[in-house]
Amino acid sequence: WSGAGDINVANGSRIATVSGGVFNAQNDQSLIVTLGVGTFSNAGTFNKTAGTGTTNVNIAFNNTGLVNVGSGTLQVSTELTNDGTIDVASEATFKAAGASFNNAAAGIVSGTGILDVSGTSFTNNGTLRPAGSNAVGTLSITGNATFSRTSVVEAEIHGTGAGSYDQLAVSGNIDFAEGNTLNLVRLASYVPAVNDSFPNVVTYGSRGGTGTFTNINPSFS
Repeated sequence: WSGAGDINVANGSRIATVSGGVFNAQNDQSLIVTLGVGTFSNAGTFNKTAGTGTTNVNIAFNNTGLVNVGSGTLQVSTELTNDGTIDVASEATFKAAGASFNNAAAGIVSGTGILDVSGTSFTNNGTLRPAGSNAVGTLSITGNATFSRTSVVEAEIHGTGAGSYDQLAVSGNIDFAEGNTLNLVRLASYVPAVNDSFPNVVTYGSRGGTGTFTNINPSFS
C-alpha cells in the first residue's frame, strides 16, 4: 500500500493477512470505514515500512500475527486487543487511540521505540519485552499502564553497565495488580557476580495498586 490514497472499507468488508502473508504500509494514509463496519484481521505480518508521519488504522483491527512498526507512527484508532506481537523499532511509535488497549495473555509488545497509550486505557495481561529477544534496549511507554495479575515484564541482561540490560520506561502511572511478574533473563555473554545491580530496569512517573512486582524471577543466582 503506497501512494497518497486512503483505503476505504465498507458494508462489513474484511481485509485479511493470512499466516505467511505480508501487508506493507508504505505511506502516511488511513484505513477508514466509509459505510457500516469493516475489519482488518492480521494473522501474518503487518509492516509500516515507510513514511515519517502517521498511518492511521481507523477500522476494527485484530492482530494474532506480527505488527512491525519500522518508521513514523502506526496508530490504531479503534478499541484494540493484541493476541500477537507488536514490535516497535527505535524512533518509531505504535499509538493506541481507541477506548482501550488490552495486550492479551498471549500478546507481546517489544522493541526500542515508543508505545503511546496516552489517549487510551492500557492493560497489560501479556508480555512487555524491551528490545525483543536476545537484545537489550529501552521500550518507552507514554501514558499510564495497568499490570494485571498475568502481566509479565521480561528484561534481558548481558552486563551491569549503562545500556547493558533492558529497561522499561513508563512516563505515567503503573497500577500493579497482585500476581504480576518481572522476569530477569541472563544472556549468554553475562557472567553474574556477587553484588551486581541493575538500577532502573522499570521506571515510572508514579505507582499504584500493590506498588511493586509480586514475582521477580531471575534466570540466574
